[in-house]
Amino acid sequence: MSAKFITGVLTAAAFITTLAIAAPAEAGSKKNDNLKKFIAGAATLYLLHELHENGRIKVHGYNGHGHGHGGWKSKKPPIPRYCITKVGGKKKGKRIATRRCLKHNYSAFHRLPKACKTTYWRKGHKRPAYAVRCLKNHGFRISKRH
Repeated sequence: MSAKFITGVLTAAAFITTLAIAAPAEAGSKKNDNLKKFIAGAATLYLLHELHENGRIKVHGYNGHGHGHGGWKSKKPPIPRYCITKVGGKKKGKRIATRRCLKHNYSAFHRLPKACKTTYWRKGHKRPAYAVRCLKNHGFRISKRH
């Protein structure tokens, strides 16, 4: 569990304990019951927020294309089409996205899967890249515009 979560739980527990000690000893006090319910609800919301931020629960929401979907919190932006090139000739050619272009032009570069890393030859040197087919299999999309 994260340190922020544990700190939040301990803070809420300390706050509840303080209220319980300082509250007058009234049997069935509505104010105390409502306050306890409020704090319990706030602690639950905090717990859900932490689980959501850590990617442990899914969010069902709007995907920006006119319909809802069930997916993770943040949708991957499309890979720029101008970063994609074909290498390897006509028969054994494959489409790749060059690492340099992606690093400079793709905001989610850090989220690209390591399994899709590959290399290609250009001007006598091996260059790093990502296989487009692999990226698509991992849920990445290619932008429609060039």
